[in-house]
Amino acid sequence: MAKKYHGFLIINEFKKEGKHPDYFGIITIAGSEYKLAGWLDKTKEGRPKINLRVSLRKRPSVQDKIDAAEGGDAME
Repeated sequence: MAKKYHGFLIINEFKKEGKHPDYFGIITIAGSEYKLAGWLDKTKEGRPKINLRVSLRKRPSVQDKIDAAEGGDAME
């Protein structure tokens, strides 16, 4: 189980376009997991910085897993 208030960022070795993040990772805050994405940038003064985006990480539900195993949504 992940520790509360811990996470990681790793270098994105799969980056192919400028819009893809330079770093990505996951952080756990109060029991919820969030995806992290970071882009290398500079401040107006030229100091290095990383712009971050945080979004809730959706874990597949049991129904999502069943649908995937059956090859799609059974209610189509």
